[in-house]
Amino acid sequence: MEIPLEDIFEKEIKILNRRIDRLENRDDLIVFYGSSSIRLWVSMKDDLAPLHTINLGFGGSSFGWCVHYFEQLFNRISPTRIILYAGENDLSNGLSPKEVIRDFQKLLDKIRMKFPQVQITVMTLKLSPHRLYLKKEINEVNRQIKHIVSILSHTDIIHIYEAMLDSNGSPRAELYRGDQLHLNKQGYEVWRNLTRTFFDLE
Repeated sequence: MEIPLEDIFEKEIKILNRRIDRLENRDDLIVFYGSSSIRLWVSMKDDLAPLHTINLGFGGSSFGWCVHYFEQLFNRISPTRIILYAGENDLSNGLSPKEVIRDFQKLLDKIRMKFPQVQITVMTLKLSPHRLYLKKEINEVNRQIKHIVSILSHTDIIHIYEAMLDSNGSPRAELYRGDQLHLNKQGYEVWRNLTRTFFDLE
């Protein structure tokens, strides 16, 4: 019998809520919110020091699920910045780029309604070897995300996509685990460097 996604997510959401409960300092908080690419960034705190970060990624999530759990996770924190990464699972689950962007916009609206002045940073979708078949769709989602970010205030972008490709425009397999989907330590080193550069930390 297949376990409903919501039942699987509920366990992870409880873990994330406990992580929030353990926060001693909630000032200048930067929240990373999204799918397993965020969740598996276990070295984030050290990688991005001295930034005050919290990892609220949950595996298998999508923009739609991020909308679903937003209030539950953000009702006790007031971040200065929210950094988003999602969209890959959305496409692999059969949503069209148009539907992915619809849910992305819903998440932006949800965030802006609760936190009118928070800075929203969006990470473009990476193209993993495992999801090479979605290249066209990923490119379209990234194109639309860039456009939306360009016309909104208090919103900016970290360009992940290009940094994960080789000189021929193909995914760099050495940045991924054996499943060729999730990042390995070397892959997160790329994310670390991009994010630190984005924040002028180096």
